[in-house]
Amino acid sequence: MKKKMICIVLAAVFVFGCALSGCGSGDSGETAAVQSVAMITGAGSVGVYDRYAGLVVSQQTVEIKRDESKVVAEIYVEEGQNVNVGDKLFAYDTEDLQYSLDKATLELEQLKNSIENYKTQIAQLEKEKKNASASQQLSYTVEIQDAQANLREAEYNLQLKQAEVERMQAAVGDPSVTAEVSGVVQSLNPDGGMDPNTGEQLPFMTIVETGTYRVKGTINEMAAGALSVGTGVIIRSRIDSTQTWTGTVEIVDWENPVSSGNNYYYDSGNDEMTQSSKYPFYVTMDSTDGLMLGQHVYIEPDFGQENAAGDALMLSSWYISDADSNPWVWAANGRDKLEKRKVELGVYDAELDQYEILSGLTVDDYIAYPDETLREGMGVVRYDDNQFMAGVYGDDGYADDGYVDDGYVDDGNMDDSYADDAEAWDGSDAEDDEGQMPAAGARGEVG
Repeated sequence: MKKKMICIVLAAVFVFGCALSGCGSGDSGETAAVQSVAMITGAGSVGVYDRYAGLVVSQQTVEIKRDESKVVAEIYVEEGQNVNVGDKLFAYDTEDLQYSLDKATLELEQLKNSIENYKTQIAQLEKEKKNASASQQLSYTVEIQDAQANLREAEYNLQLKQAEVERMQAAVGDPSVTAEVSGVVQSLNPDGGMDPNTGEQLPFMTIVETGTYRVKGTINEMAAGALSVGTGVIIRSRIDSTQTWTGTVEIVDWENPVSSGNNYYYDSGNDEMTQSSKYPFYVTMDSTDGLMLGQHVYIEPDFGQENAAGDALMLSSWYISDADSNPWVWAANGRDKLEKRKVELGVYDAELDQYEILSGLTVDDYIAYPDETLREGMGVVRYDDNQFMAGVYGDDGYADDGYVDDGYVDDGNMDDSYADDAEAWDGSDAEDDEGQMPAAGARGEVG
């Protein structure tokens, strides 16, 4: 699937580039679109691997519910405040608690007295039964059994009441509720209310644990094979593409689809619009050093792209002609003309379908996707990391009019793996992080 996806993307790049520049038209001013080797190989800001938008989230969110039978006297924290384990969060009204404790204590003493009375009653009935006539034995037996049943019930109620009194005593001694985890107070709902999304009662307070992070992303159901539980992934910084972390997919929550502005893909095989849902998945990190809660990142399946050949330059075989005999590539020379440039190949990575480039190319060179219309001496149009095929690609470096949808032929939209809801990506839209990397012009509306 990976090779197929790369091929389709590259073909789309070349075809659209030719449409823009007029290559193969026979016109004397024809040009060829060339692209940065750094970008193609992933040594630049964007590679050719599946990417999913991710968000650094807390490992645990603690919801604290208020005891509806009690009155909250004071709240010690506010939203956004940091708390540590054992910090006081809020306190109940001790006056009402003391009244309830006094009442429960009285009921406890009454139960103890009842138990003693039942024991005395049973002892007296058993004494009288011994001296009773044969005709009265049955009557005494029934009375004794009733008293014994009442005694057992009273002893059971005594245990319950004793536990209740102990809880009240502890609450009166310290009516405060304390934090069980260290984190940030995410929300406070002192007036209660219902969650508009679930219809459930809102918790009195929510604390997001800090210090232990994981990464959350969403995946289209059509890409179920790309990211499954146990898949190793690379977490890449959006600001610095060389800053990475590693982790493992811990959970793919197929039971709880997330809402999306566009949940459809087009399957050319049946000419029908089919609904395709998205689901959250979570990544357990090997290390969280340098990550921050709420940070936006990229998630990539780990195919060894970070350590494939150390610092070697690895190039997809799609760009290399005559790889088995006399390898060469279409490259831009110093005069912005297209030339056939010989390259020396090293090791071949069969899994990624890439060759190590020993000589002939560097990450600073620009090359074209091979096509029969190309010829030496043609002018070139360069597309660097900041101009990644403007009109063909959006601002984030993902195709506007490509055909990749997790390896499926789509309706001309790169959905889920690279782009989502046709919204321009500015690197800060938290809502779009619930999708799969919104790209400027993902639906042909921008650029």
